[in-house]
Amino acid sequence: MAEPASESRARKAADRALGQRGEAVAEATACTRGWQPWQRNARIGGIEVDLAMLRQREGRTELLVAEVKASRLPIEDPVGRWPLRRQRRLWQAAEALCVACSADRVELALIGVVLQADRETVTWWVVEAPSETVERW
Repeated sequence: MAEPASESRARKAADRALGQRGEAVAEATACTRGWQPWQRNARIGGIEVDLAMLRQREGRTELLVAEVKASRLPIEDPVGRWPLRRQRRLWQAAEALCVACSADRVELALIGVVLQADRETVTWWVVEAPSETVERW
């Protein structure tokens, strides 16, 4: 039996709020690591980038491109929730963003944010560049 439209809308709104809160927590965590906000939910060539952040280090501009996965439960299988195909598409977006901000280095990360009533847990996974982009970054 299909769920009523009002329940479906309520669930979508709750999921959207969870995602927005997760992105805010991920952004705050990145700021503690020296990154500065640049773009959030940017669309580049049909690819959505949750967070794009910049920092200056040793005279170089670095770009962070992050996919944020927010959940109420621990994330057991980050690879399963972030398939290789999606990672490759984000690398494509990262390349375009690097040109836009003149970055010298890029880091692609999956940031898992578990939001429970009494605490927030953030896990940061850095993703290696696919072999076709390694030479550039």
